[in-house]
Amino acid sequence: MNYRRQRAKIGEKEEVTIASYVLDYPNMTRTNLAEKIQQEVDWPDKPPQIEVLERKISAYRKNKPKNPQDEPWSLSTLETIPISGDALPVVLKEYKRLNLAGQTLTIRQAKWISRLYKIDLQNSGNIYNEVVIADRFDSVGVSNAYIIAKVEQFYELLGMKADLEGYTKLLSGFPSIEDNNWTYLLASASVAGILKNDPTKSTKKG
Repeated sequence: MNYRRQRAKIGEKEEVTIASYVLDYPNMTRTNLAEKIQQEVDWPDKPPQIEVLERKISAYRKNKPKNPQDEPWSLSTLETIPISGDALPVVLKEYKRLNLAGQTLTIRQAKWISRLYKIDLQNSGNIYNEVVIADRFDSVGVSNAYIIAKVEQFYELLGMKADLEGYTKLLSGFPSIEDNNWTYLLASASVAGILKNDPTKSTKKG
């Protein structure tokens, strides 16, 4: 079905989702990405026209800052952002998992994995689909490292300083972060992206 001539209202949640696609597919052509967004997003009513989505994609890409932390991670990047010896095996495991799936671990993701990998289900709060997510990773901390890395990117895309207060509460045991609406929406979009785009299964034993 061709939706090019139909109009649709794009709400806050849909804006976040569009931005999420822009971050996830930086090299896809604008038109192809617009078509992908139009087809895959669960729109509340009619999907936006392709031209509308193309303009939004262009605006987000134009505003996206270049950050060295979004470059591929390797041992040579430890000079820039050190990672403790205790965390390095976990980071290397994620590096291998993504590499085998044809994906790339970024410096930003490795940074957050090294900071959060020891957080487990017992001392976490009501994390979105935590059982499903944890099944793919060594811990809730590792899965949330990817989400927080993306949240940082979202704030950079919006030209704002990252507000991680909601995640601080969540990972310290508070039951919800819905009081921080932007963080909640960003996290929801990020979780959906991780579960949808990650073709690999858990590397855990047993």
